[in-house]
Order: sequence, then C-alpha cells, then structure tokens
Amino acid sequence: MRGLGWLALGLFLGIMVGGGASYLVANASLQPRLESLQSQVDRSRTDLSAAESSARQAQVRADDLQKQAQSLQNTFKKAQDALTVQQSALQTARTEFTCCFDIAEAAILNYKDIKPYTGKLYDAHHHYLGNEFASLDNYAKALDAAGIDKVVLLWGPGATPLPASIAQRHSDRFIPFSTWSFAMRDFPTAYRSIDEIRSELRSRFFQGVGEVVSRGDSAALRPPGPLTANVAPDDPRLLQIVDMAAELGAPVMVRAGHPYSDEFERLVSRNRRTPIIWSHAGEPRDQYPPSGYTSVEKIRALLPKHSNLYVDLSGGLLLVPPAAPDSLVNPDGTIRQSWKDLLQEFPDRLVVGLDVGPDPAQVKKAATYLRLVLGQLPPALAERLAYKNIEALVLK
Repeated sequence: MRGLGWLALGLFLGIMVGGGASYLVANASLQPRLESLQSQVDRSRTDLSAAESSARQAQVRADDLQKQAQSLQNTFKKAQDALTVQQSALQTARTEFTCCFDIAEAAILNYKDIKPYTGKLYDAHHHYLGNEFASLDNYAKALDAAGIDKVVLLWGPGATPLPASIAQRHSDRFIPFSTWSFAMRDFPTAYRSIDEIRSELRSRFFQGVGEVVSRGDSAALRPPGPLTANVAPDDPRLLQIVDMAAELGAPVMVRAGHPYSDEFERLVSRNRRTPIIWSHAGEPRDQYPPSGYTSVEKIRALLPKHSNLYVDLSGGLLLVPPAAPDSLVNPDGTIRQSWKDLLQEFPDRLVVGLDVGPDPAQVKKAATYLRLVLGQLPPALAERLAYKNIEALVLK
C-alpha cells in the first residue's frame, strides 16, 4: 500500500510539472500575438485620431470655400450692378451728347457769314469708350473725314486699355494718356498703382495722365455709383501723381470745379514742373448745378498765379445759349467779348477739345462747329488754340 501511495504521488507530481511546462510553452507562443494585437489597436487609435483631425480640417476648408463662394457671388452681383449703372450712364451721356450736337448743328447754320478755320486741328480731349471704339483703323479714317489731325486719347470708365500695337500703328493720330481716376472706383482704373503709371509714362508711348476726376466736378456730385467720388483735388494720392509726372515731364489732366478751388490750387501749386490741364474749365457754371463750373473771371484770376496751369475748353464749347449762359459764344454765334479778351490775354495757356467719341457723325459735326468758332479769331491765335498749345504740352 505504501508503495502504491508513492506511485500515485509521483504520477501527480509528473502531471503537474508537465502541465506547467505546457502552460509556459503556450503562454510564450501567445505573447507575440497579444503584443501584435495591441500594436494594431494602438495604430487603429492613431489612425482614428488622424481621421478625426482630417475631418475637422476638411470642415474648416469647406467653411472657407463656402465663404469664398459667397464672396464671389457678392463680387459678381456688385459687378453686375456696376455694369448696369455704367450702361445707364453711357446711355445718358449719349442723350446729352445728342442734345449738344443738335444745338451745334443749329449753330452751324448761323455761321453762314463766317469763314471757318482751315488749318491743322488737334482734339485735346477725346474719350476711348471700350468696345464702341473697337477699330482704330476705321476710326482713323473717320478722323480724316472730320478734318482732325490728332486726338489726345483718354480712357472711359472701365474701358480696357488700348492695345499698344494698334495705337502705335496710328501714332501719328492718337496721343494716349495713362488713366488713373478717383471717380472710377468700381472699375479697374481706380486701383492702379503709381508704379504702373510711371512704367507707362517711361515707355514714352503714353504722353500724360488723365482724365482724373475729383470732387467739385459734375460727375462727382451725381448719385452713388461708378462715376461718383468725394475725393479732394489735393488728395495725397493725386499729389503723388503730380510729383511722379514732374519727374517724367508729363502733364496731368484734372476735372475739378467750384466750390473746391482752394483744394485745386493746392494741387496746381504742388509741383510747378507738372503742367496741369484743367478739364472743362470753360464749361458753363449753370450747366451742372449745384457743382458750378468756373467762369471767365475765375480763369483770369488763376492763370497769372499758376504758370503751370492750362485750361481745356472742351465740352461747354459745344453749347450755345440758352443752354449754357457762360458758353464761348453769344446767341448769334459770335464769340463773347469776355472770352475773346481772355483768349487774347493768355494765347498760350488754353487748348480746345471735343469731348466726344466715337460716333464719326458726331465727331465731324463737332469739328465743323469748332472750326467755325476758331475762324472768328486772328489766324495766329486760332492756330495756338487748334493745335500748337497742346502740341507743346504732349509732343515734346
């Protein structure tokens, strides 16, 4: 019996030892698998965290894109509204021009006894209006028909700059100005840099800067829109333009009128080396109330004070009474004595322009009228107004 007990004990101990060894072997083989599974769990958690972060970033990007899309929609709507206003303004301008030309045509009939000026004629104030002026090749022929030798070419609001290759083919006809204007705030011309304009002037293809519209001008006092500005003539940005133009010997054409003459005088006196061409200064003060253009008396007071000031008689020159009580001519078509005295007193300080374009019929009618006005002056004075004064300013 004692022997059997020891045998049983031995068997039990053998089983226990063998089982423990098997457990250790099994545990050793499972450990790598457990560690692998734990590693996979850790990677999954990392991937999940990264996915959550990416999702948050994607949401931020989606929000940004939504804001950008809304901004683009707003910009597009603003552009559409600006285009509508521009089209309306152009239609209004066409109506106004038609009225002016009807008056001019009636005046031409009254000039039967006046011999027109037949010499060289430059239009010192001519607007480029974008697509309507698509073919300068054809328009050069229209200038021939109107008897106009050269035009100072000013961009209209929002007009695409004239391709240099086209204008250079007609460099004998077109004198381009580089455009920068406060008033065109809804158009690209309002955001051009000084460096961009300087580069154009240095090319010597562009001969001046303008037409710059500031407050005190009729366009600046119209209802809010693309042709509205409330910027002083002596605004620092415009003073920068004047200084830059002085470096390059280029004139600056500015629209500014009553009641801001003090601001305008500060602009003119900023740099005496810069010729300032005062757009429409001869336009009637009663034409665009309440802005009020200057009078003969005001011009006579300013010219002796500012040796770099030149007066552009375009626009109002096309009107006769009663539409324009301060216009250049009397109801009978003769030049007013006050204007004749001014022209003779300052023969080298005034230029003439039509302020029209691009309808060839209108240009021809306006040019015919202008030649009849100039025909009333002594030949030497008529030549100065017709081309010599503007030629001295822009074709040095």
